[in-house]
Amino acid sequence: MKESEVIKKIRENLIKDINIHYFKIPDMPIFTGAKYRFGIPKPYDFYVIKNGIFNAYEVKVVNTKKTIRRDLLKWHQEENLEEVIRAGGKAFILIYFNVWQELYEISADDWIDFTKEIKDFDTNISFDSFKLKARKIEKWNLTIK
Repeated sequence: MKESEVIKKIRENLIKDINIHYFKIPDMPIFTGAKYRFGIPKPYDFYVIKNGIFNAYEVKVVNTKKTIRRDLLKWHQEENLEEVIRAGGKAFILIYFNVWQELYEISADDWIDFTKEIKDFDTNISFDSFKLKARKIEKWNLTIK
């Protein structure tokens, strides 16, 4: 499953709740010149507002069985998720594992703390250690508080 398909399935469940405002950040156009490719980076994939609380989500798809790349999030994505938290909102990373067809949620705080413990940026994170910090999402139902 591709990232866009994961986001679509999540959206289908979220919009059933009339008390939620959902907005997907549009993909920015990419301009290609003679040798260069320009695009404006998205801060995160979508946001949801419920009960006045802003929740930002970044979605990733992983195709491996046992590890997750430490650099799964780009630097600007981590910065934007941290900014949401500093402003009083909540930020999450949703990781879909194609191998098991399972979706997991981890708070951006936990992800950033977790990855800061890993010194080498090229190091992979074991799925077992990731599961200790993450929560499995059943039937595409995010719990928005």
